[in-house]
Amino acid sequence: MPEVSPTFITSQIDGTNGFTINGEQSGQSFGRSVAGAGDVNGDGFVDIVIGAPYTDVAGSIDDRGRVYVIFGGASLVQIDGADGASDGIIDVTQIDGTNGFKIDGVADRDRIGGSVDAAGDVNGDGTGDLLIGGGDIGGPGKAYLIFGRETGFAETISPEVTGGGSLSLVFENAGPNSDDRLGFSVSGAGDIDNDGFDDILLGAPSADPLSAQANASEGAAYLVLGNPAELDELDNDDGLINGFLSLANLAGNGTVFSSGDGANDLVGFAVSELGDINGDGFGDFAVGASRDDPNSGAGNASEGRLHVIFGRADTLPDLRNSGQETGLSGFTIAGLQDRDQLGRSVAGGGDVNGDGFDDFIVGAPYADNPFDQDSGEAYLVFGKQQFRREVLVGQLDGTDGFKLQ
Repeated sequence: MPEVSPTFITSQIDGTNGFTINGEQSGQSFGRSVAGAGDVNGDGFVDIVIGAPYTDVAGSIDDRGRVYVIFGGASLVQIDGADGASDGIIDVTQIDGTNGFKIDGVADRDRIGGSVDAAGDVNGDGTGDLLIGGGDIGGPGKAYLIFGRETGFAETISPEVTGGGSLSLVFENAGPNSDDRLGFSVSGAGDIDNDGFDDILLGAPSADPLSAQANASEGAAYLVLGNPAELDELDNDDGLINGFLSLANLAGNGTVFSSGDGANDLVGFAVSELGDINGDGFGDFAVGASRDDPNSGAGNASEGRLHVIFGRADTLPDLRNSGQETGLSGFTIAGLQDRDQLGRSVAGGGDVNGDGFDDFIVGAPYADNPFDQDSGEAYLVFGKQQFRREVLVGQLDGTDGFKLQ
């Protein structure tokens, strides 16, 4: 077996071992978010999505944002050579609708592309769907669900040309204030209720659904259940099916997760699908609250907390008060020290140790460790059949997970 170098040198990418994809505009923050997109065009190859939230679309410094979708398979080779040089460097200005497409923000400072992810197959048509978030800096924010299809992509599309909900859905109105930052984080959730349709997660870390106190920044995450009939029902809450959905009306179509602990918790700063970590056949998910104070309760300690929620067949309850996890419904993980900000990032890890349970990893980017102050830690937690109501990452010993420094 050939020896594998511990260092991958990106300057040596040449099209045989990968591709380099460059931005097209100064200051656009190309690559701020990236993800596998699933098979958006149904050709049997996984596609990729890249966010550039500070792209100026219609004028100087409008920050509308742009998202780039590049199709996998032969499209990668075609777009690599579209500029006359098959050198492993992809020029995104060569995207033309056949090899991928672009999605542009609609209004100034939309900053779409601050977060992107594959949504799975939310409407059950056999093609992968795509999630896009705005809410990068401030404002109410929006999140977009772009439905995959086999043909019919233009070079550039608008996420708000919804086709009455057949092309895309626009999620808005997290509430109650104008600075919710809906879409700051987005994630496919897997099939939480096991009904055959994939579900989605939307984070709004500055929303205040619990207290309704403007600018308290308790934060919230919204689980929206897939299934065309349920999405139409949510869309029709205002008496008009037009592809614009208000999360203020979310009831049996999903659930709201927020904090019962106080202001500035930033629930929903990170959201993620975890896979099936307890082996019950339902997808599970996580919501990060990076500024929560679970240990001190001091209001500014920011140890951070992660909430893990198990999927189930019946409708999840409205979890507006965090800390309802019992070990049967889910569990929490708290940061170890002040300012750790555990829960600022989280991701499913697949089955790392091969025991049949999916595992996950959570970041604490400002944790102090023996190397230096604020050098950060990450925790790999192994899945298993039963969990206590709180997982103590300081006690991970290799049998139940690892601390990574």
